[in-house]
Amino acid sequence: MQANQRIYRLAFSTPEPVTPDKIWEVAKEYFTSYTLYNTQGVWQGEIEHSYILEVLGDRAELVTVQGLAAHFRDYFEQTAVLVSAQEIEWEMI
Repeated sequence: MQANQRIYRLAFSTPEPVTPDKIWEVAKEYFTSYTLYNTQGVWQGEIEHSYILEVLGDRAELVTVQGLAAHFRDYFEQTAVLVSAQEIEWEMI
């Protein structure tokens, strides 16, 4: 098991639905591996086209995650991007 790792989640919305390729255009500048979920969110009573991007990393990756969150916020013209982190143990089988 890998210890001292985190799973970072970025929850963000877009004005219109976008393809994973559009998100990759931004994310590839920060990470080469991640998981992307297409979800539906509600912000201030309005339903939005929402996405959750998950990436594994150590504590030092937080600065890069925050940079990607700010890039998504500006690129998709959003008020905010939610960033969360959780300590995990993992292994590739």
